[in-house]
Parts: sequence; C-alpha cells; structure tokens
Amino acid sequence: MGKMTVSVPDDVLKKFKEQCPELNPAEVVRKGIIEKLEELEKFEILKNKGLLESKKFEKLIKKLEEEELI
Repeated sequence: MGKMTVSVPDDVLKKFKEQCPELNPAEVVRKGIIEKLEELEKFEILKNKGLLESKKFEKLIKKLEEEELI
C-alpha cells in the first residue's frame, strides 16, 4: 500500500481532534480520496455516454441546486 504525507494547519488538526476524538485523521483523508475517485469515475461514465449534455441532466442539476444538495 502506498503512503503519502498530508499537511494541514495546526489549528485545523487541533479542532478536528477536539471535535472528533474517536476518528483517525489519516482514515478520514483515505476515505475522502476514495470517495472522490468514485465520484470522478461516475462523472466520467456520464460524460462518455453523452448524458452530461442532455436536457434531463440539466434539469436534475437545477433541481439539486434548488434543493441546495450541491
């Protein structure tokens, strides 16, 4: 398994540890990276199928924005 070093401001890490003492910051970062990659893969599928330019997709995005989900 690969390793990487992530730097965050001291105050951010302190606040994270105070608010989420049960969570491992490295695990949160790892899961965040995995989730982002999954999102990008789904986006690429939609893009390759030409669905990003469709009217249905535009309506969906507008609805999600109206409901403040994105």
